Amino acid sequence: MRREGISVFKIQLFAITLTITVNKQKTDLTKKYHHDQRVKQLKEEMLQKRLKQMPHI
Repeated sequence: MRREGISVFKIQLFAITLTITVNKQKTDLTKKYHHDQRVKQLKEEMLQKRLKQMPHI
């Protein structure tokens, strides 16, 4: 009985650890995606500003 209790505990601990790890990876990917989108937006804004400043030929 004692060994069963320990193995169930280990399995639960592993499942919790796995869940936390997966959630952290999702969070990191989401942050990276939002960061990339922001960088893209800023580059686009800078390009638009440059185009406006250029003398029209």
